[in-house]
Amino acid sequence: MAMSLASSIRPITQFKVADVPVGKAITLSAAMGIGDVIKAVVARFSGGKVPPIATGALLAWAMVNQKGLKNMLGADIAELSALAILADTLDDQVNVRQRTSDFLSRFFGGQTISKSPPVWHPATNSGAMPTAARSGDIYGRIF
Repeated sequence: MAMSLASSIRPITQFKVADVPVGKAITLSAAMGIGDVIKAVVARFSGGKVPPIATGALLAWAMVNQKGLKNMLGADIAELSALAILADTLDDQVNVRQRTSDFLSRFFGGQTISKSPPVWHPATNSGAMPTAARSGDIYGRIF
């Protein structure tokens, strides 16, 4: 008997607020996190010889083509996860999100601001969550 997570995940993906698919956004973010972990594990065990784009592309392919994963997650959730992992992997490799933002800012004005939150890792931080740098604090420049 194959284990199925689809019945547990589907209610999350169907959650909406004012017809906005909030649950799908949560599922996309979770899939990106899963992809990040798998890419990091592969990189560590391969000694950095396997590029993250190859791992991400293979993982996205497996999500939509491997019957075991498809059955476990459900076809729609597997496809949603594959899209999230592939988009995140491509963005890591060629920085599509920032390039798009920089390009559009030429036409609409304004300075582009990276939306990436500070990275916190227990091995590199002393247990404290990151705080905004006081000298470059965006709120200080806006308000």
